[in-house]
Amino acid sequence: MSATVYVSATVYKNLLLQSLDAEVIKRLSLEPVTFELEHQIEFPGESIRYLYFVEEGMASLTTTFENSAQVEVGMFG
Repeated sequence: MSATVYVSATVYKNLLLQSLDAEVIKRLSLEPVTFELEHQIEFPGESIRYLYFVEEGMASLTTTFENSAQVEVGMFG
C-alpha cells in the first residue's frame, strides 16, 4: 500500500492555516496577496469569489445600510 504525502514548506502565521493538513493546503492553491490601506475586498450584493486568510495586519467587516452608509461591525487579523 502506498500513500501520497504533501509537505508544505511554508510556515503560516494564520492559526486556521496552521491547523490544516498539507493535503488541504495543497487543494486550496493559496497565493499571497497584498492590499493597500482601505482596499475593499468584497462588495454588497455580489457573490464572494475568494477567501482571504490574513497573515499580517488587520481587516474589518462592515455592513451597508439602505442609504449606503457603512458601519464597522467587526475586526480581525
